[in-house]
Amino acid sequence: MPEPDYEQAIAWYTASAEQGFVPALFNLSLIYALGEIVPKDEQRAFELCYKAAEKKDPDSQYNLGHMYEVGKGVPRSEVDARIWFLNAADSGHSLAQLHLGEMCEFGRGGREDDTEAAVWYRKAAEQGETEAMFRLGVMLEHGRGVNQYEREAVEWYQKAAQLGHADSQNNLGLMYEYGKGVDKDEAMAAQWYRLAVDQGHPAALNNLGLLYEFGLGVPQDEAEATNLFFQAAEYNIPIAQTNYARMLERGAGCNKDEVEAAIWFRKAADQNFVLAQYSLACMYEKGRGVSKDDASALMWYQKAAAQGHAVSQYCLAVMYSEGRGGHKTDTLAVIWFRKAAEQEYAAAQYSLGVMFESGRGMEHKDEKQAAIWYQKAAEQGVAAAQFNLGVLYGDGRGVEKDDSKAFQWHLKAAEQNDADAQYNVGFMYRNGKGVAQNNELALFWFQRAAEQNDSGALYNLGLMYEEGVCQPQGRPDYVQAFQAYRRAAERGDAAAQYQLGKMYAEGRGVEVNWGVAANLFDAAAQRGHTQAMYELGVILLEGREEGGVIANQASGMKLLQQAAASDHEGAVEFLKRLEGGKKKIGAKMIPGKK
Repeated sequence: MPEPDYEQAIAWYTASAEQGFVPALFNLSLIYALGEIVPKDEQRAFELCYKAAEKKDPDSQYNLGHMYEVGKGVPRSEVDARIWFLNAADSGHSLAQLHLGEMCEFGRGGREDDTEAAVWYRKAAEQGETEAMFRLGVMLEHGRGVNQYEREAVEWYQKAAQLGHADSQNNLGLMYEYGKGVDKDEAMAAQWYRLAVDQGHPAALNNLGLLYEFGLGVPQDEAEATNLFFQAAEYNIPIAQTNYARMLERGAGCNKDEVEAAIWFRKAADQNFVLAQYSLACMYEKGRGVSKDDASALMWYQKAAAQGHAVSQYCLAVMYSEGRGGHKTDTLAVIWFRKAAEQEYAAAQYSLGVMFESGRGMEHKDEKQAAIWYQKAAEQGVAAAQFNLGVLYGDGRGVEKDDSKAFQWHLKAAEQNDADAQYNVGFMYRNGKGVAQNNELALFWFQRAAEQNDSGALYNLGLMYEEGVCQPQGRPDYVQAFQAYRRAAERGDAAAQYQLGKMYAEGRGVEVNWGVAANLFDAAAQRGHTQAMYELGVILLEGREEGGVIANQASGMKLLQQAAASDHEGAVEFLKRLEGGKKKIGAKMIPGKK
């Protein structure tokens, strides 16, 4: 085969081009643009291409549009590029149709117009342009410029994917994974992701990693997931960097390394990826992988919160309310609790309710607003909000008093093992408040709360055992009563300390011991229990030599006077002994949580 003679070729192309022959103009333009057989001359290439384009040659019109688009041989002008792409597209040039669709979609060289973009993508796709198939699929999937039609989106993704288009293979995997436009099939999703991964597609690496992490469509394999996340992370993909950091943080599929995790979270956070910003804030707040630093935690929560991340908004509000990372400011706490609460973040709704109930961060408290936000959180299952809402209904604060609703909300919280709510449910069953009186259920809920060492429940259990409620033949069970009172007394419950003192004084469930009884009465009296003041006052006035309690009239009188000042009837009558040593002091319902 003879050697090519480039000089002769250039000479003949030039001669033909000077006569306006379009193929010669086109070929000569390419030769000068590439600069492989002649010195590169982009301006000359542009001039030749322009002449051919003016003669309505679609290939030249497309090339001219590209030259204007990138500023090759002519000052860059997207307006002129769009004009020449349109000329070529109108002549059926598929690449020009694709590029024109992109310019319409992204508003380059003219107004943004998704409808017009979809028209040109479809024309190019129908001519076999895989990138146009992909872009048309995206518009159909999301309903941009066309009616949303996920099934047709899948069809276009599949056509392009089968021709080896990596973006389409990845998107087709997503459609199968989430069942959009096609029956959900995670195994099929994995196959399409794998084809894209084989072409080094970063997003597909991450997506396939998630399938391996959770065992969706593939055997669960955290080591493989970590490897895929790492490969994607090296492409500087923030979501992959975040996922790789998660695995390092937990030691899932790799050695646990919180220091390295923090480094990768930081890489993604610096790209403004909100989940990484939140995770990095958590690490600074807890001192994991980095030195504990509330100021840095606050900064990263602020960045994530500013992007609308509800959990970060809540965490930021907590830091403001507690004064961590800067000055304590309830006003800012309220602002950020509200932002998170308005995104239906239940913990923030509850916290906002607390702020309104207490009046923190605002001019005055607003119990109506507190009730509104407690209800929102309560309906999402937050036990503390259910409890506090029950308290508001029971007290008639912020809502119309309604013992039935109070009971219903306390019961919901009690069923979630909230000890205070369990106590209140027991109290309401015991007293028939908001619900029919039922001693068996009262006993049941007091027992549930007592299992969590709730002192009020323990005290009330003691009363029920002592009174024989729900016991065989209604006989008192002093042993169980004593045990319940003792546990409550050890937790500082004044009423239980008093009742336990009475049992020691009267020998019920335990041998008589006046010394222990006096000590228990004293402990209760110091907590303001007036009956204990009275009982101890009488003991000290008279003394109990058999129990080693020496009379001390001054102390006894002082206690009786203190009790009398609190309108205690026995103390007012002074040393008259009360008939009613068995009288029990009724407990009160627990106030709202703060």
